Amino acid sequence: MIEFADGADLLAHDCSFPDEVDVSNHPTPSSLGRALAAADAEIREVVLTHLYPHTEGRHDEMRDALGAHYDGSVEFARDGLAVEL
Repeated sequence: MIEFADGADLLAHDCSFPDEVDVSNHPTPSSLGRALAAADAEIREVVLTHLYPHTEGRHDEMRDALGAHYDGSVEFARDGLAVEL
């Protein structure tokens, strides 16, 4: 998926849990960041979607965890979010 998105202005991707939640069926911020870095993808902005209640109040720490591997902009999806490209 990341190779498909290479060169995109925006990638909307699920990130349902913070890093310390042990899940195998959803990426965590660090695992998504590592995948972006490994693919050497040029993606200007990532919008994290499919956010479970575990993420409430943890957006800064999740952004930092993803940002340790990815240097683009990170936004969190919310009802009514509009992104201008």
